[in-house]
Amino acid sequence: AGYSDNAVREMVREAFSTPLRAEKMVRITFVIGGGKLVRQKYSESLGRTLGDALQELGYAQDSTASVDWESAGTFKGQHDTNRNLKLVHVFPRMERADPGPESAVGETVEQAHRRLTECTWLDFLDEVTPWTRSRDWRPKAE
Repeated sequence: AGYSDNAVREMVREAFSTPLRAEKMVRITFVIGGGKLVRQKYSESLGRTLGDALQELGYAQDSTASVDWESAGTFKGQHDTNRNLKLVHVFPRMERADPGPESAVGETVEQAHRRLTECTWLDFLDEVTPWTRSRDWRPKAE
C-alpha cells in the first residue's frame, strides 16, 4: 500500500535483479488488493505493474509455481478467499548457499541417469516429481 507504479518498478529491480542465496527455496508474497475493506489501500494498477516489472527481469508467470527449486524465476497471482486478499507470490531466482554432498552440481547427464537408475523408489519420486509440475516439462499444445 502506498507505492506508486515507479516505486514498485524500482523495488522489484532492487529486490529481484540478482539471485538470492539460501539453502532452501523461498516464496515472497505481496498483497496487491482485496475486498471492500482493503480495496482503497491499493492502486488498481498495482498487480499489473508488479507483473510487468517482474517480466522485464525475465520472470515468467506460472500458475503451478510452488516452493521448490524448479519454480525459481516465476510468479503467480492468487485470490485468498479466506482473508479476502489478492496476492502475488514471487519465487525468486536462487543460488544454493551451501551445496551438500547429495548436490548434483557438476554432475554430468550420464551420472544423473546412473544415480536415478540406482536409487530407491522414494528417492526417485523425490527427484522426478518436481519435473512433472514444471511448465517446461509439459507437452506443448498443437
